Amino acid sequence: MNRITAIKQQKKNSSRISVYVDGEYRLGCSAELLGRHNLKVGEMLDEQQISRLEQAEELSQAKAAALRLLGHRARTVADLTKRLQHKNKFAEHTIAEVVAWLIERGYLNDTQYAQERLDHLLSTDKRGRMGLVAKLRAEGVPRALAQEMVDQTVSAEQEQQWAHQLAAERANRMPGREWPKVKRSVHGYLQRRGFDSELIWAALAAIEPEETFD
Repeated sequence: MNRITAIKQQKKNSSRISVYVDGEYRLGCSAELLGRHNLKVGEMLDEQQISRLEQAEELSQAKAAALRLLGHRARTVADLTKRLQHKNKFAEHTIAEVVAWLIERGYLNDTQYAQERLDHLLSTDKRGRMGLVAKLRAEGVPRALAQEMVDQTVSAEQEQQWAHQLAAERANRMPGREWPKVKRSVHGYLQRRGFDSELIWAALAAIEPEETFD
């Protein structure tokens, strides 16, 4: 018959309502959804109506979960989508609707995220352009956007200067050590920080002690 036979406030969460159809639990929803759809004991519900209510409730929960995640820190579309998929197990179409809703309201903006994250990285942690792109990619920034932002922000001259500076600082921490050991250490350090081989070898040549030359 699909008749609502009881509407009860949940014991563990007073903001949640349990809806019973034909004497059996059928749906959990928010009090807001209950009021919006004017659900009452005795009302008849067909399967389509129940399905729409379930979808509306999932969408409401997904929006709330997304806003909680964004309340901790800014995120990329990919990062937020992944978290809603794996942690909350929301349906794909629900997540897509939430993402579109957040983008429309300015809560999700990959370009803004990439620029702000890049500015922070450059102020605290100098890296090569490859390393900066890799950092942004790891946080969900699309590859093309990450590369574009890095290319616009960091010039080849700046990258070269940083490579030489970091190489000199690393070498200065190892006074008295043989050059081959210093060289290996500096090379690995710059490589881990995302500098390409050409820049690394140029930086090593710039700091190599004169006595090592033939």
